[in-house]
Formats: sequence, structure tokens, C-alpha cells
Amino acid sequence: MSSPTQSLLRPAMRWMDRTRVPLKMLLMGGLLLLPMLWFGGLLLRQEMAALQATRLQAQGARDAMQLQALIAQVQLHRSATQRAGVEDAAGHRALAQALAALEQARGASPLLAQALGSDWK
Repeated sequence: MSSPTQSLLRPAMRWMDRTRVPLKMLLMGGLLLLPMLWFGGLLLRQEMAALQATRLQAQGARDAMQLQALIAQVQLHRSATQRAGVEDAAGHRALAQALAALEQARGASPLLAQALGSDWK
């Protein structure tokens, strides 16, 4: 008597005995190609996500550089405001220059305009 496994596999074994080697190799190659394509697609998707994250990081670095310039302008504005508060004529000129520089920086970048808001003065 044959075991249940042998009886279950017998049709496939007979079919493999009847087929030629090139066809068997073609079938094995096809069966191996499917998982390779699947994992290749998953890897490609992962790498595309990593590339997008890198692009976003680069954009964030550019935005941080712009914000750094804005911070320097705000500090100049702050010191000019303090100087103008003590009725220093040079302080009033420095405040006007600082306001103009801030307004120019705000107009140059939408990020800075968003960070400052509309009522920043």
C-alpha cells in the first residue's frame, strides 16, 4: 500500500517524469522569478520612501537656513527697538533698517512669511 502523501503526489511525479528537462528548468525559473519580482518591488518601494524622506530632509535644511537668517534679523530688530526706546537717533535709524531688512526677508520666502505672520511689527 502507498501512503497518503505518495498517492497525493503521484500525478505530479508522473507529470514530471514525462516532461523534458528544459521545460522543468523553465518552470523552476518561473517559480523562482515570481518571489524575486515581489521582493524586488518591495525593495523598490522602500527605497522610494527613503528617497522621499531624504528630499524632505534637504528641504527642511534649506528652510532651517532661511529661519536662521530670519532669527538674525529679528535679533537686530530687537536690539534696534531697545536702542530706539532710549530716544537714540541712531537707534531709530537702526530700527528702520531692521524693519526694512525683516520685510525684505519676509517677502523673499513664503516660509518666513508664514513664520512671522501678518502682524509681526
